[in-house]
Amino acid sequence: MSFGLCNAPATFMRVMKDLFRYFLDNFVYLDDILVYSRTWDENLCHMKKVLDVMKNEKFYVKLSKSEFGKNSLVYLGATYTD
Repeated sequence: MSFGLCNAPATFMRVMKDLFRYFLDNFVYLDDILVYSRTWDENLCHMKKVLDVMKNEKFYVKLSKSEFGKNSLVYLGATYTD
């Protein structure tokens, strides 16, 4: 998708909301893809579901921009810790 187009961000968000419609408000927050969980085992299950959807729809994650297994993060200007 060309991000030089004026409606590309809205199109991207529409596609992401469609792909992850069953997970929204459960364990996926979209701006970036943020998967949150209460426990490590739950997180592994959630990540598998998210990555399976992405694989089935031929979407890819850039590993250099990804972080996994974090106990805290700065997101949208706020710091979150468990």
